[in-house]
Amino acid sequence: MDTYNNLIKRCFTTISVEEYVREYNNAELFLSLCEQCLQFGKRWCCPPFSFNPLNKISDFKYAHIFGAQIFFHPDAIEQSRIERNGEIISRKAVEDFCAAEHSKLLEMREKHAPAIAFGVGCSLCSQPCAREIGKACRHSSEMLHSLESFGFDISATASKLLGIELLWAADGILPKYSTVVTALFSNDKIIEH
Repeated sequence: MDTYNNLIKRCFTTISVEEYVREYNNAELFLSLCEQCLQFGKRWCCPPFSFNPLNKISDFKYAHIFGAQIFFHPDAIEQSRIERNGEIISRKAVEDFCAAEHSKLLEMREKHAPAIAFGVGCSLCSQPCAREIGKACRHSSEMLHSLESFGFDISATASKLLGIELLWAADGILPKYSTVVTALFSNDKIIEH
C-alpha cells in the first residue's frame, strides 16, 4: 500500500526580509535548540556557521515563503495506529517531497539571482557529511540551509503567514498531514511558484 497519497496542498506568501527578520527570527533561541541536536556541528547545512546568517540575507528585499501540506491517506493513518510507524512514514514523505522540490528551488534561485534558497535539511550525500571528517562540502553550490538554521521560527511562519498549523506524529500515529516550509529570498517582488 502507498503509505501516503499525492494530495499536496501548496500555499505561498511574500513578506519583506526586514519584517520577516524582525517578527520571525530568534537566532539565539533556535541556535540553543540546534545545539541539542545530535547533528549539531556535523553537517554543513546546520550551525554553527563561520558566517553570520543575518548578514547573508541582509541585501535581499523579499522573503518568498512556500508551504506544502502532504496529506496522508486515511488508511495509512489507521494502519499507523496498529504499526506505530507514523514518525517513519511522515519523515519519508517529507524527505521524498523535499528531494523532488530541491531542483525547483535551485532553478528559482538561478532565475531570480541574486537570491538564496532555503530547503529542509540536506540529503545530497549518500555518505556522512564531509564536515564530520573536516572536509569541505561536496555539493556546496547545491546545498540549501533551512530557515530554522538561520534562526527563523517555522511554527510561527507556518501558522501566521501560511495559515497552517504544524502537526506531528504522536505515539507512532500519523498526523492528518505533514508540513514543509521552504523559501527564496531575492530582490524580485513577484516570482512564480
